[in-house]
Amino acid sequence: MYKEVKSEFIKNLIRQTSYRDVRGRKYIDELITLERFIVDGVHSWGSALHYRNLKEKYRREWEAIYKELKPEEFKQIIERKEREAEERRREIEEMRRQELEEEMRKKKEWLEMGGLE
Repeated sequence: MYKEVKSEFIKNLIRQTSYRDVRGRKYIDELITLERFIVDGVHSWGSALHYRNLKEKYRREWEAIYKELKPEEFKQIIERKEREAEERRREIEEMRRQELEEEMRKKKEWLEMGGLE
């Protein structure tokens, strides 16, 4: 199990952790599972759920391992997330602009009907 580790990030953790440190070993074991998902992929619904949970729990570690083992793919993932975030920002801006226009239109109608400002 431990000899199959590919990531220097995890290897360094092993070097710094005593085998008697049960919590430390559990942490490293979960990172090894995360590494396997990154390298081998996800092949079932259950493993997809497990991968997602580990990825969320160990976000910083996931990034370090992914960047180390699959740098080009990691770069593409980050670029896609940045594009999606920019798209969401634009959609929110457009919704706000439309809401402001609608509010201005309603106010104009209100005043045209003799309502007070």
